Amino acid sequence: MIFSILILKKTVSKKIVTCCLLVACGFFLGIDQEKALGSLSVKGVVFGVSSSIFIALTGIYTKTALDVVNKDEVWRLLLETFDDFDNVLVNICFDCEKSFN
Repeated sequence: MIFSILILKKTVSKKIVTCCLLVACGFFLGIDQEKALGSLSVKGVVFGVSSSIFIALTGIYTKTALDVVNKDEVWRLLLETFDDFDNVLVNICFDCEKSFN
């Protein structure tokens, strides 16, 4: 939401703000529970926040790229597929890294 305002210069609806606040509350609740269990790590929090930032920036980059190639549906499909594949690949890598620790 913040990047959409800063980079895309778009206004954000109240529904989007509400959803972002719910996600943030869930994030802080998860951190609180991990801290209570003693399994909270600064490294994990930093990786989680940075991955959220990079996924948001990737979405914004894809949005701006799709605006440029909007006239050619083949390129649009390729960019959307690459974005989805990229997200899946990153998530698999993080899941594999978690299982080895």
